[in-house]
Amino acid sequence: MLVTAALLSGCSDPTGVGYENAIIASMKSDLVELLVAQDAFFVTNGDYAGSLGTWEISGTGGAGVAIFTPSRGNVLTLTYRDPSSWTATATTYLVPGTATVCGIYDSPLAASPNAAVTSSRTAACW
Repeated sequence: MLVTAALLSGCSDPTGVGYENAIIASMKSDLVELLVAQDAFFVTNGDYAGSLGTWEISGTGGAGVAIFTPSRGNVLTLTYRDPSSWTATATTYLVPGTATVCGIYDSPLAASPNAAVTSSRTAACW
């Protein structure tokens, strides 16, 4: 109970560090959930999706659409690279003035969206 109250009190101040950390955590969570959506799309289509939507559209060469909706306030940008790799970044408009960007990739390290993202299939922020 005490831990829950402490977490909620940190999130209730929309200008506080706790709030910003919660938003960054939601960006990372969205990227990991996108990884799951891309894996599911790959199983069905033998290729990764090139865009996101509310309905899956089969396709290859980046023409497919994976089912995914990011958390409120988060904006995801998906980049199809080739049949075996993709990258994505997440930003938010909920924390004005923040320059935080998070990213994830599923491909060789050369395809990382930023030097801060050092491991494939692992979200990191910069």
